[in-house]
Amino acid sequence: MQETATKDIGKLLDDREGMDRALARAVRQAVLQHKRAGNPVAIWCDGKVVWVNPDEIEVPDENS
Repeated sequence: MQETATKDIGKLLDDREGMDRALARAVRQAVLQHKRAGNPVAIWCDGKVVWVNPDEIEVPDENS
């Protein structure tokens, strides 16, 4: 059983495009949750951390 799971994880890790899509979906969901909850998000801008107010948060498009 463990050997099969290891092979499946290896295949998933080799699928870089799939991992990029999964990461983009996760980021989008996290940003949406923060915006809906009225919480700011931290971003990296010009070499420093900047807090973005919930009303200024831009939610990435589902297809980007």
